[in-house]
Amino acid sequence: MRLTLHHIGCLVENIPAALAAYPGGCFAGASEPVLVSSQKVRVCFLSSGNGTFIEFVEPQSDNAFLLRMLRRGVSYYHAGYLCQDLEECVRNFTSAGAHELTRFSSEAFQGRQCVFLVTPHQQMIELIEPA
Repeated sequence: MRLTLHHIGCLVENIPAALAAYPGGCFAGASEPVLVSSQKVRVCFLSSGNGTFIEFVEPQSDNAFLLRMLRRGVSYYHAGYLCQDLEECVRNFTSAGAHELTRFSSEAFQGRQCVFLVTPHQQMIELIEPA
């Protein structure tokens, strides 16, 4: 089971304001914001140019969980990994003590399945099925 780091998820109040803090000459560009309706967030990916991204996650007004995290000062809160076999990755993580939080189809990944898990050490990871 090989994983490839895709992004680091960063909670923000406002995507355009967050993008303004990252100088254009240092990054390869940003995607258009996308609403992930099942997660009640808008997301935007800022490319480092080498296949990894910062994912800016802007909670919608009805996403109490992420809004609470944001108010407590949490910013960088998860790592997203592309995996070759989503089900095998989930089984391996859960057998190592991780707890599955949620599964969803993400508009940010053209409808592919994603799974959020929390490790025994309280680190949140997102697994993303292959294209």
